[in-house]
Amino acid sequence: MSIAAVMPARLAHTWIDDSVKMRETTVGQQCEILAHSTLEYSELGDFSYVGEHCCLADTQVGRFCAIANQVR
Repeated sequence: MSIAAVMPARLAHTWIDDSVKMRETTVGQQCEILAHSTLEYSELGDFSYVGEHCCLADTQVGRFCAIANQVR
């Protein structure tokens, strides 16, 4: 018989990879932006996700949205 450990939520706060480049961008609560992505003049809504190697410019991403890897 095993006992399952209760783990805290992975995204209790917004997490942005160190390699991400942003210019005049607003990021909501509990978001995740993965490696080598670029966001310029954009808004990312609460609880949204941006995959690796994405390029978002002049964009409004809503709440609870997922942007796959390598999206422009």
